[in-house]
Amino acid sequence: MKPRRVVNLLKRQDGKCGYGGLRFMAEDLLEVHHRDGDRNNNQYAHLVLLHGHCHDVAHATPRICDKDPCAEEPDDTKGSRPVQE
Repeated sequence: MKPRRVVNLLKRQDGKCGYGGLRFMAEDLLEVHHRDGDRNNNQYAHLVLLHGHCHDVAHATPRICDKDPCAEEPDDTKGSRPVQE
């Protein structure tokens, strides 16, 4: 018997891991991941079901929003010419 939240996420994700995209198997450890990092935000839009090992990897790497070019510091070299090779 799985919690309702897990069952709903399984259906929404078509039985696939939200990180690696592989299908979940009966013996797999399933973990709910908060996309925005806020463990108090339990709205379904912010949740994704992951394999246990994928959840570990997701927390070991920078969040996607950290890689967003809009979030980077302004480039001090703007307007300068590219380096010629």
